[in-house]
Amino acid sequence: MNPDLNSQIQALVEFVRDLAPEVRVEQANMVYEDEHANLKVYPPLTWDEDQCLTLQHRIAEQVMDDHVDSGFLILVYVYTPEQQIEQARQRRDRAEQELVLAQRRHAEADRVLREAAELGMLDSTAG
Repeated sequence: MNPDLNSQIQALVEFVRDLAPEVRVEQANMVYEDEHANLKVYPPLTWDEDQCLTLQHRIAEQVMDDHVDSGFLILVYVYTPEQQIEQARQRRDRAEQELVLAQRRHAEADRVLREAAELGMLDSTAG
């Protein structure tokens, strides 16, 4: 990553944490079109929508100033508690689906190994 961009990202993260030390800030893996980076901000679930919007607006002002000064476009999105809860539900649902698939793969692998053992096809030293 470009060292200047990395410095700009770190400065923006520090700005956000100075505004609201209790938030969690993550850098997104995906960057679209002319963006240089994306940050996700997760306030505590006790925050209301107005607090989230106020933080979003203060960050947006800083992002615009930084963009003019540095040329880097770093977008920041503040997730409301409701959005965070929905994301958690979706992650849980995906994890449950992955668990079911893993259990099926595990059962199939056990079946094949049992059959191989019954047929004497397994090396007795193999784990």
